[in-house]
Amino acid sequence: MAIKVAETTIYSKLVDELRKTLRYYMKTSNQAFFNKFYLTGGSAEMDGLKNYIAKNLNVDVELLDPFKETKCSLDISNPY
Repeated sequence: MAIKVAETTIYSKLVDELRKTLRYYMKTSNQAFFNKFYLTGGSAEMDGLKNYIAKNLNVDVELLDPFKETKCSLDISNPY
């Protein structure tokens, strides 16, 4: 008999918190359903995050750039 130790990562903690939030929301709203998540912000592009959430919550995950269609007459460059 072998004992398996579960590895807890920041991704697994995040997914656990997302799952808790979704369960609460689904209990309080009879019209709640989720089939797609949108990630935004700098951390959304962390290696493997999108796929980890998709696999563990069984949802489609898309990166969202809220400024994609924003027009600006100034030439502003991202320093990063």
